[in-house]
Amino acid sequence: MSEFDKEAEREKLRKKYAEEQQDRQSTQRMSDLLLQGATMTNKHCDTCGDPVFRYDGQEFCPSCRAASQDAETTAQPGSPQSQSPDPSETAPENEAAARAVADEERSDPADTGSQPSEVREPEREAEAEGPSAVKSREATPQTPREPASGDLSGAREELGRTIATLARRAADAEDPRRAREFLEAADEAANTLSTLNGR
Repeated sequence: MSEFDKEAEREKLRKKYAEEQQDRQSTQRMSDLLLQGATMTNKHCDTCGDPVFRYDGQEFCPSCRAASQDAETTAQPGSPQSQSPDPSETAPENEAAARAVADEERSDPADTGSQPSEVREPEREAEAEGPSAVKSREATPQTPREPASGDLSGAREELGRTIATLARRAADAEDPRRAREFLEAADEAANTLSTLNGR
């Protein structure tokens, strides 16, 4: 009898950990978008209820977009679509891959050993947002890796506003889970702000 109870408790803990892991991933996606310059709108996704973000003039739900990307990657190996991809879908991927290689070649040799996954993260975002986002980024000149102090003050101000907005949304949220997500996002933004203040 006690063995069954232990196993049931383990299963409960596994499920709880899996749910918390999904929440952490969702919060991390939102935090990454905020750091990349996306703004959180006052709208929420009709499908999942997560906040809708705006980036380069496009509004999207990061959770649904990530879920659709996961579904596409799992569906591709056996689907007939994977044999004849749509040219409009492959073009942005090829352009993004070419830019990633060019960025790596242009990067400082001391930077190449640090964290290559961070360098490629904006490229994944560009692929997910579609061809118009890729084209608009190509027209925008590359910014230096170390922003000027004026850029940091603007980032600090924006992070301060984001933290205040997230805290208000957490206070106004009726669902405790949503409130916790807002508070976690606010905490990550506050950590980013403290990192910027340390510079």
